[in-house]
This record gives sequence, structure tokens and C-alpha cells, in this order.
Amino acid sequence: MIGGGNARRGTDIDAVEVLWKEACRSGRGIRLTEAPRLSLVRTPADLAAALRRVWEENGEPSLRQMEDRAEARAKEFTPLSRMSAWRIRERKQPVSSVPQLYAYLLACEVSKETFPSWAQAWQRARRHHRPHRLLGHPATGEQPLTTLQGTPDPRELGVPKEIVHQSARTLRNSAAALHTFLNSLPEQSAQGSPADQDQQFITTSHHRKRGPLRWIRSWGDRTNTLVFGNAFDHIRAMERVLEGGEPVSVWPCVSLSRVVTEGLARICHLYDPAASSEARLTRIAAAWLDSCREQLTAAREFYPDRTLPHAEADWRKAQEKIEGAGMTIGLDSRERPNRVIHGDTTANLSVSLVDILRMQPAQIPAWYRISSGASHNTLWLVQQGSTMTPDGTVIMRADPDIITAATLAVLGAIENVTQTFGAYYGHEGTEAAVKTVQRRTIAIVSLSRKWRDQMKQDAQQRPHRDPDIQV
Repeated sequence: MIGGGNARRGTDIDAVEVLWKEACRSGRGIRLTEAPRLSLVRTPADLAAALRRVWEENGEPSLRQMEDRAEARAKEFTPLSRMSAWRIRERKQPVSSVPQLYAYLLACEVSKETFPSWAQAWQRARRHHRPHRLLGHPATGEQPLTTLQGTPDPRELGVPKEIVHQSARTLRNSAAALHTFLNSLPEQSAQGSPADQDQQFITTSHHRKRGPLRWIRSWGDRTNTLVFGNAFDHIRAMERVLEGGEPVSVWPCVSLSRVVTEGLARICHLYDPAASSEARLTRIAAAWLDSCREQLTAAREFYPDRTLPHAEADWRKAQEKIEGAGMTIGLDSRERPNRVIHGDTTANLSVSLVDILRMQPAQIPAWYRISSGASHNTLWLVQQGSTMTPDGTVIMRADPDIITAATLAVLGAIENVTQTFGAYYGHEGTEAAVKTVQRRTIAIVSLSRKWRDQMKQDAQQRPHRDPDIQV
């Protein structure tokens, strides 16, 4: 009633929301978040509570208000998206840098005189726990190999137990190692590194283009956080499938490996250290616009009355920033956006994952096609991977080569990420980290060959072989 009446009289909805929240808090006696004094902040949890409290003390501004306030000073500090503001406010994401901290404080209308004290508090919390801005999950240490008890010999099902457990352990340890490596990337990029070149490209651009270019790069950093978090979740799911007991569920690993492969290949393409700064920023801009286009498509189908206005606003925001950066949005023959042009560089909104994988030496495009077929229930692939039990039940074959291939696909993706982001930030330990991944890959291949030879010998020693079984 109140919100609708004020809207009809032209009153700012966000202002009404602030007054309403203040009135509700005071009427219900809701207490502010308990947080230490700024001088006593020591941990990330302390800092998160303090940032939550300043938002409450400012009248709980809406996310749109926070974004607008930060954008007004973006040239001085950095943009603050609604998603980042929400995640920091809800204590789901730590502040990644001092400029982002200042942007959040500006969004909460905190006095600039207190900024140095806030920066010192952030440094203390950062020393206590230093996550890299690319990551969204805590690292898990290497764990010893566990053995399933009370299960039949998996070789009766065609999958040696050693392959199952070694694959699960390799995935777990490789993901943990990648997390540690990304944590070790320098906050300040090495001089002359591609990341440093991108920063120089932005700062030397026309002053009107700098803010939009920073927005584009910021969107790329947020995308990395989401993609890495999603990849780690799917690797963990593969471990659980492999360690879930007998019979081994092989084909879910195929679909899960596809998600890891696709997501990491995309961000490696965006941050390719061999590309120019202009090309990298143009690719990120095209990926941003493509994401907004997909969001618009979904919003038109699912609850458009609620989702479409937000999707359209996000599209306008992306279009505004991309064009403000001096880029041009190209159209196809039907006047639909299909590419972003910046100088001599053109980046298509829709990219071929197979073409991208061909450019990444640790990946095999053919496996991506197979994993896509498994994810989409392609009939010929399902037929190749299925068989019947004596009672006529259709089951999926437990094939050790499929487990090996899915594991190698994930290791290839991890190797590419290590190489790409290590080179992008100029990390000195990149070569050693890549060799570690390669040694794990060789170990999986060697184990697979060992058991393939053993299975051939076992099959040849059978007195009555099934003529349909090929050895």
C-alpha cells in the first residue's frame, strides 16, 4: 500500500525503502550487527561484520543506490556492481582490494577521513587469511588414498579399483594444488606481464574510456570467481562419484568433466597471455554482452514480469560501458548484435569451444565432443556405452578408459589454467606448477596402460570367451 501509493506520486522508491527499513528496525527493536571497533578488526570475519554494520547504520541502502554511488566515483576508485555489493554485505565474499573497499564505503556514505583506518583494518584481515580474488572456495589439503571396504573386486565390472581411487585422489590433489597456486598469484602484477600491460592500456587510454574499460575488466574478474567456483564444485562431485562404491557410476564423470573443461577453456581464452591487451579486453566485452543476451533470452521465457526488467537493465549497462570504452557492437544481417569491434580486433559473441580447445595444447577437442554427447543423451553414444544384464535390465558399462579420459580432461584444463594465469600475472613458479600437473597426468596414463595390458592377459586366459568381446 505505502510503496504503491508513493510510486504513483513519483516518490523515489529507494528512498521509501530506506525509510521503511529504518521504521521497521526501530519498531521491532532489531539490533545492529555486532562488530568490533575498527582498531580491533583482526580477521576477515571481523572486517565482514564491520562492513555489514556500516551498511545498516547508513539506513540499508538498496543495491541500486550502492552501485550508483560507487559509479559516481569509479574513476577515482573502482566500480562496484550490485552483485559484489550484495556478496560483501551478506558476508559471502571478502573485499578483494583497497579500491573495492573504498567503493563499498562510498556506497555506504562513510566519511573519507576514516578510509586510512579501514585500509589498515583490511590489511590486518588480509594477513590473517589471504584469498586471491579469482577464487571462491577454500583450498583443501592433499588427502591420503582411502580404500572402500566390503565391495566386490571392481575388475569383475571392468573397472580396476586402483584406477578408480587413483583418479579420485589425483583430482582432489590437483584441485588443491591449483587453489594454492592461484592463491600465490601476486596482488600486484609483475612489471611487463600481460596483466600489467592491460592496466597500462587502460590508464593510457582517453580519460573518458578509462572508467568503462575498468568496468569491462572488473566484469572479467567477477566471471573468473564464478567459473573457478563452479569448476571446483564439479571436480569435487567427480571425486564423490568415483568414491561412491560399486558399481562405479562412470558416465556422470563424463558430464561433470565437460563442465570443468568448458568453463576453464573459456576464461583461458579471455585471458590468453599471447593476445594483445586490446584483444583480451574486447573478448571480455563480447563475453559480457553474450552473457546479457542469454539472460534476456531466459527472462523472456521464465517469469518475464519479474525478470525481464532486470535483464534489460543489465543489457543496457553492458552496452553503455562497451560503447563508452570506444568499442563498436556489430550486427548480423537480421540487425542482431553478434560481435564487438575494437580497433583492428573483432570478438564474436558466440565462440566455438572446439576451436578454442584446439588452441590449448593440454586439451583434446574430440573428448569435448564425446562429453557433450553424454551430457545431451546422444543416442549413438548411449548405445555404445550400454549393455544388458542377464535379467534384461539396461545398464551403462563401467569402462576404465572412460574414467581415465574424464580425469585427463580435467587435468588438461587445470594445466591450461595454471599456464595461462601464471603467465598472465608473471608468476615465477608457473613452470614448476605446470610440470607438477604434467607428472600427475603421466601417472594416470601409465596406470591406465598397466591395467589395459593386465585385462588383455586376463581375457586371453579365459577358457570360454564371449566372441562379442573385443580385446
